[in-house]
Amino acid sequence: MGMLEKIIVAEGREKGAVQKILQLAAKNGIPVEWMGRGGVEKLAPGLVHQGIVGLCREHAYASVDEVLANRHKGSRYSLVILLDGITDPQNLGSIIRTAHCCGANGVIIPENRSASVTASVAKASAGAVYRLPTAMVVNMARTIDDLKERGFWIYGAAGEFNCPPGATTDPANVACYNKEPGTFNRSVSTRLIARSCLNCHNAIHGSNAPGARGKYFIR
Repeated sequence: MGMLEKIIVAEGREKGAVQKILQLAAKNGIPVEWMGRGGVEKLAPGLVHQGIVGLCREHAYASVDEVLANRHKGSRYSLVILLDGITDPQNLGSIIRTAHCCGANGVIIPENRSASVTASVAKASAGAVYRLPTAMVVNMARTIDDLKERGFWIYGAAGEFNCPPGATTDPANVACYNKEPGTFNRSVSTRLIARSCLNCHNAIHGSNAPGARGKYFIR
């Protein structure tokens, strides 16, 4: 709950499930403010809020170093998910949720041509954005080069190839690169091909690809 600054509750909503929320807020030191129903409607116009709204700070992105340092304690190796051109907030949220379930270190997204972490992404991730670090970088190609220098194998998810996951190498630190259909980052794709990075083929684009790869690498 590190990003939650305040909870607004509509007057008359003190009972039932809201009571549990109030108890959690008190336990975590989150202030609660009571407001008329009309005021709550103005804070969340057109949304199904059930009389309670949380006010959050802007998402605090992690650094790449923080992502790499967040290796799952049950794994000997790191797994980093690189997402390029994932513009659909639902897809981004689903991938972050799956990456968290697979024990990934974290997710890296580019500053441009990508959805950022918003309330919609947080909802689609089922709250995983608050538990799994997400880094935003200016240059994805440079980030891939940096990861390779740190000993990572880069696996590019590409739907136009057909190669079973069993064709991968022995366990190692892995960065799985995925792009959304219809997007193309020439500088990154050239590096994946020209520098002989091992491609992880037979992938599913969008929200399922990194999850499928992640479950194979981790489990």
